[in-house]
Amino acid sequence: MAIIVEDGTVVAGANSYVTESALIAYALDRGIALNIEASQLLIRAMDWIEVQKYKGDQVTTDQVLQWPRANVADKIYSVIYSDVIPAQLKAQQMYVATGIDQGFDPAGYHEQGIESETNCLGDKVTYLSGALDHYAPSTTANRFNELLRPRFKSYRV
Repeated sequence: MAIIVEDGTVVAGANSYVTESALIAYALDRGIALNIEASQLLIRAMDWIEVQKYKGDQVTTDQVLQWPRANVADKIYSVIYSDVIPAQLKAQQMYVATGIDQGFDPAGYHEQGIESETNCLGDKVTYLSGALDHYAPSTTANRFNELLRPRFKSYRV
């Protein structure tokens, strides 16, 4: 699928906030060799980015993506103009995309199996898979959420 970048002008058919070359450069700067095609990673990252709830309002009622938005201010209350895609949002898309490439897909389905053991009293105890050792899928999604959430505050004129 071809990547069509939203640049703040409500681009028809836009499906990403960053280019494939920007993602590749971002990954290389961090020593990450991408295993999945950049366009696929950007689209999968957008699946997650676009279902988040953002403050402010979409600029037009017929725009495809969540951004650009009006009535939003950044963390230090400087206005984000309605024709701008915030740099933090672009960085967030690339962060999520590289996370997906490394196996941490916050929008992915994570099936949980059952693990069981017999304790010292002879009782059989059953756990959800992963409950004893890690919580990677939910922890990763929470990390992605926390990185994006504090960057934007509502700003009403």
